[in-house]
Amino acid sequence: VVDDSPLTRELVANLLEAVGYDTLRAPDGNGALELLGQDGPPVELVVTDLEMPEMDGVELTRRLKSDPTRARLPVVILTTRGGEADRARGLAAGADGYITKGDLVRQDLVDVVGRLLA
Repeated sequence: VVDDSPLTRELVANLLEAVGYDTLRAPDGNGALELLGQDGPPVELVVTDLEMPEMDGVELTRRLKSDPTRARLPVVILTTRGGEADRARGLAAGADGYITKGDLVRQDLVDVVGRLLA
C-alpha cells in the first residue's frame, strides 16, 4: 500500500488485512521500489495513491510496468482524483485498476484486489 497520507495508508492496509491479505506500506513511489527490492515475501499486487511527493503513482506504475521482472505485477491506483483525464493517465501508465477514494466502498477494493490476484 503506497500513500503519502499515513491515515489512508493504514486504512487501506487494514481493510486488506481484515480479509486475509498481508500488506507492506510505503509513503511514496521511491519507498515502494525500495520495499520491492528487499528480500522477503513476494509482493503480488500494489495499491498506490496517484498524487504523492517525490514519485507519484503514475511514475511508480510506469517504472513497474517497464521492468521485465515486475511488468506482470498488478497495480491499482486509489485516488481522490476522479476525472477522466486522471483515470486515462493512470491506465495509460499500465494500471490494472483505478478506484476513486470518494467512492471507495470496502467491498470495491476487496473485489478489485481479489479479481487481479485470481
